[in-house]
Parts: sequence; structure tokens; C-alpha cells
Amino acid sequence: MNSRPSTRTPMVSWLLPIALCVPLPALASDPVGMLTMFFGLPVFMAAVVVLGALVFFRRHRWARGIGLLLGIPVSLLGVYLAYVDTWRFWPDRNGSDDGTQMLIVVGWTLLWAGVLWFTWLFWRAGKVSSSATDVLPKRYP
Repeated sequence: MNSRPSTRTPMVSWLLPIALCVPLPALASDPVGMLTMFFGLPVFMAAVVVLGALVFFRRHRWARGIGLLLGIPVSLLGVYLAYVDTWRFWPDRNGSDDGTQMLIVVGWTLLWAGVLWFTWLFWRAGKVSSSATDVLPKRYP
């Protein structure tokens, strides 16, 4: 009987979350647009929903912090996806799926623009103008 603990279990425990984050259809054979459709669109949709809910609380410091911590990396992810995969998904003139491809690219662009807009709102809410800090004196009777 072997009483020594297995060393393979800790290695598997950190590989499993990484494997779950990888978009498997995009890695299978690298077809054009799979990374955009199966990874980019769901991430952008979730980010727009979360940032849209947080925008109602953007006057609070915690909401601005969460919004910026979520918005900036997702915006940078959009730049990466546009460079790697989305530009190759642009429809050809004689393709059979031109309408679908154009709808996906326009939808992806609108979602990315929404993430940028919400991130800008959180960034702007943190800056206080000098007119907002001016307090009128109280009038005492």
C-alpha cells in the first residue's frame, strides 16, 4: 500500500480552469470567425449587461472601480479579436453567407462600441469638475 499522496492531482487542478476558458471550436482547426462568434460575442454580451447595470451606480467609487476593471480589459480584448479573427470574417462579394457574416461583424462592432461607451462613462464619472466642487454658502435666518 502506498501512503504517499499523488503529485498529479495538483497539476490537474490548475489545468482544468485554463482548459475551460479556451474556446474549443476556435482551436480545433482555426476556421475564420469562430473565435469571434464563440468567444468574442458572448464575452461582449456579458460585459455590456454587467456594465449597463453598473452604470446606474457610477457615482459610487466601487461601481467605477468594477466598471473600469471590467471595461478596460474587455476593450483591449476587442482590439485583439479584431486584429486576429474578426477582420478575416468580413464578407466576400460572392459568398453565400454575406448577410449572416455582415450581421455578425456589425453586431460585434456595436457590442464593442457599447463596452467602450460604458467604460468612458465610468472614466468620466471619476473626474470631478471645479464647478461641482463649488458649494453655495448656507443662508442662516
